Amino acid sequence: MADWAKNVLQVDKSTSLERTKSFFNSLKSKGEFPDEEFDLLIDFQKIIPVITKENDPSWRDANIKAWGTKGCYYFDQEKIDDYTIKFLTAWNGVPDLMKELSRQNPDIKIIYTCDLGLGQHKDGFQEGTFIFQGGNVLMESYG
Repeated sequence: MADWAKNVLQVDKSTSLERTKSFFNSLKSKGEFPDEEFDLLIDFQKIIPVITKENDPSWRDANIKAWGTKGCYYFDQEKIDDYTIKFLTAWNGVPDLMKELSRQNPDIKIIYTCDLGLGQHKDGFQEGTFIFQGGNVLMESYG
């Protein structure tokens, strides 16, 4: 079983509500398992598509290489307010993915926080808060 990383993605509130809604809508998708359908507030495939063949055992490695984690979990995604969503990832946060998201949306300042529940460094990643804009790191704070 994975250790869960708690992630929060926030758009700076100086961004118009209309643009913020458009931004979050661009990240949404429908997901499905054999017996259920669900809405994703954030679909990593919309940021960096990862293509693997059906039943390909390398899907996990491909996702980790592209996103920094094996996936984003639909069962604990939540809209906090019009500017903020939270979601879980396995083992690690996804600051490089959020940096890429900011590069794709240069007009939006992204505040990203990851909490590994440790308050310390783990496996090459430190939990913390990052501010990105235009693919640049404007601020990073660890711990």
